[in-house]
Amino acid sequence: MQPNLTYSIVIETDNLTTIPWDEFSELLDILGEQIQEATKLAYSPQPEIFFVLADEETAASAFLDEVTSKNPALAQQAHFQVLCVPNGRYYELKNAGICATSSDIVVLCDSDVIPEPGWLCNLLSPFREEEDAIASLGCSYLLHDDWLSKALALFWFFPLRDEDEKVISKRPLLVNNCSFRREWLLDHLFSINDGFKVDCSLLYREMISEGIKIHRPPAYAGHQPLRGWRFLAWRAAVTGRDMDRKYELIKSASRIKRILYPFRRSFTQFRRVLIRIVTKRRLVGLPIWHVPSAIAIGWWFYFLAGWEQFKLATGITRSAPEHIPEWVEHS
Repeated sequence: MQPNLTYSIVIETDNLTTIPWDEFSELLDILGEQIQEATKLAYSPQPEIFFVLADEETAASAFLDEVTSKNPALAQQAHFQVLCVPNGRYYELKNAGICATSSDIVVLCDSDVIPEPGWLCNLLSPFREEEDAIASLGCSYLLHDDWLSKALALFWFFPLRDEDEKVISKRPLLVNNCSFRREWLLDHLFSINDGFKVDCSLLYREMISEGIKIHRPPAYAGHQPLRGWRFLAWRAAVTGRDMDRKYELIKSASRIKRILYPFRRSFTQFRRVLIRIVTKRRLVGLPIWHVPSAIAIGWWFYFLAGWEQFKLATGITRSAPEHIPEWVEHS
């Protein structure tokens, strides 16, 4: 067992454009409580927290003042640093934060998650128990409070909070809730491509190919509901484009195979939406009279994703770096 492990928490703020500051502040308050709990369990006190902004350096001071004034408890529990990557994208922000750390362990967290009690200690526990532990993957699930968010929780790629352990035990890498040995992570920074959420799949593939032992402790965090029809439509479209990128990078660069894959995948997703909503609706409290509309939304989502995947595979559209468009933010 390794006492007094040092750790840093990296929080990118790419998702902060799509949620109210109060929800972000809730995350910070929870972190303050959990850092205090970790300190009592002999984890190193006063960890570093790196906030990484996709903004100019001039924004750092105002952001830090906002965090300190609204979350004074956390300011007593951790050392804050604000990094700026002008026009930086999701994985670029994470890479900048990772490179700035100096501790034994790097915890990766997003601005739109709400950790459950014990999350931080559970996420760090494998490194304390095993000296050669490299990766600890938490479990993120979608929070839900209305019929649309409940439907989305059922057909989204995150597992359900109360899903069976078999599904949760096989969950892939979600970089909004994970931790790594810093030395290993510095040698495996996220490769940057046009995708919105592609690089976590590539890193997970590297972990599997290297035979890395993957720890999956009960470190649960709820992801804030995805709000707004504009955001949902854009998220469906970018999901499809990312699927083509993943297929090309991981499976095959063959144009014909890429063109055929959206049809096969769409059929699979339509079937999955139907089965999950019908059989698991009670896990999220979805009334039976909302089942038809929930299925319709799920099919619409994956139809749009499949269409965008097909367009990119055929060359109807050209690949370009993905950003959350201004017409989507705060929608």
